[in-house]
Amino acid sequence: MRLTTLFIGLLITQAGYNAVLAAITAVLPDQVPEEQRGMVSGILGICLPVAVLAGIKLTEMANGDVFNMFMWPGYVAVVTMILFCLVLKDDVLVPGSMPKQSLVDFVKGFWISPRVAPDFTWAFVSRFLVFIGIAVLITYQVFYMIDVLKITPDEIPGYMVTAMFWTTVTTVIGSLLAGWASDYYNRRNIFVWLSAVLCAVSLIQIGYATTFEAFLWGMAINGLGQGIYLAVDLALVTDVLPNPDDAAKDLGIFNIASAMPQSLAPAIAPAILAIGAVNGESNYAALFLASGLFSILGALAVFMIKKAR
Repeated sequence: MRLTTLFIGLLITQAGYNAVLAAITAVLPDQVPEEQRGMVSGILGICLPVAVLAGIKLTEMANGDVFNMFMWPGYVAVVTMILFCLVLKDDVLVPGSMPKQSLVDFVKGFWISPRVAPDFTWAFVSRFLVFIGIAVLITYQVFYMIDVLKITPDEIPGYMVTAMFWTTVTTVIGSLLAGWASDYYNRRNIFVWLSAVLCAVSLIQIGYATTFEAFLWGMAINGLGQGIYLAVDLALVTDVLPNPDDAAKDLGIFNIASAMPQSLAPAIAPAILAIGAVNGESNYAALFLASGLFSILGALAVFMIKKAR
């Protein structure tokens, strides 16, 4: 019963998170001039890693109280979202200005043809591939530290805080600098390529790390790559939206490229871990090498975007 309740709660939470994320990202093309989107995207890019560290701190403050551990971040989210809605000067639609649609037309509206919007499609493919590499790292870093670095489960939380701290620091640096530079030089694709290369290099570094210090270097480089990517990629996709008037819907679809890899990574990883495995030990080097390859392919997809600068 408890497991069922937890599962339903997670589904509701994820649905709410995805709905809010789609709406918030639509504010970027609606409210921010094109020449400032890189910088604003860079600021948005630091939100996730900073929030993770803040969440860890809130968890520690809960002192083992599971209810508060889950609810305190929820309280923060509710308060900040209310403030956001009160402050945002959003456009208000004139009643009756939206054309009436049948249910069939409404459903069809979520299909974006690759022929009609090839640039948007390639941006989707790029993010999907890069986020597979990120999802693999997020999902298997704890197992890697236990199986390869021989860190005991009791010691994992402390090591995770250290790794997340340095990842957050480099993510913030990469996101802010890349956001500013992409606006200043009026370029996007070169930064996406740089970020994917850094992610690939970091995953290879992590895959062959034999000490926590080497692992930490890989995590720091990965954070830098993630920061650059999160800053520039969102600005890039807002430049190639199929229809700026449907920004919220299109960005909601685009967010699938971030969410889907989180489900696919655990499904494909076991097969890769089994490649060349010796004495039943998982081949993490192969897993992270494959993840790095996905990142490189994601970078190559950017060069297929004709409007990309």
